[in-house]
Amino acid sequence: MLGRVLSGGFEAWANRFWPLLGAFLLFTALVLIPAEIILVYEWNLYGDDAPGLWSNVVSVLLTAILSRGYYLTFLRAVRGERPQVGEVLAYPLDFWKYLAAGLLYGAVVAAGFLLLVLPGLYLLVRLSFFPYALADGFGPLEALSKSWQLTKGQFWGILGLFFVQFLVLVAGFIALLIGILPAVTLATAFQANYYARLAETPPIEEKVSRP
Repeated sequence: MLGRVLSGGFEAWANRFWPLLGAFLLFTALVLIPAEIILVYEWNLYGDDAPGLWSNVVSVLLTAILSRGYYLTFLRAVRGERPQVGEVLAYPLDFWKYLAAGLLYGAVVAAGFLLLVLPGLYLLVRLSFFPYALADGFGPLEALSKSWQLTKGQFWGILGLFFVQFLVLVAGFIALLIGILPAVTLATAFQANYYARLAETPPIEEKVSRP
């Protein structure tokens, strides 16, 4: 499964490299630039003791506003569709879904890590596809539930995916700016393709019941 995910993700990434890179650059610029401007303003007001609170708030809000369109561009790429860079801007009113699901995800995973490392890691992996489920139109609770359903029996495969993504990002950082841009988009394409493959696979009961 993981091998097919990686090969399919790489193919989609290579075929749609420029729109995916454009979506990443647009998303990053629209989140980072306003947050950095506010952070500079806070520094001017408070000096080195600037808390950075409003900068963080703006960053979180802008990330939520742009997330559905951003993840949807990657889903379109791995599903053989033609992603559009401008789609990053297309779903601003869905920001609350990403805020709500992100808070729930963070709370559940944090609770798992408070118990023991392994429960936290297990929950982190099983619920990790919720951003893509939200991009597919599910609500916050539905997206978390969908991720839980899709990742049944996939823990080690997804953990392997995380390791591959880590290696890709490390290679990108070693190559500095030239490498990190394609590295981030490739890592995201891998994860989007894993979700897309699971989402398009019938439940085990259906496969067994077919003649």
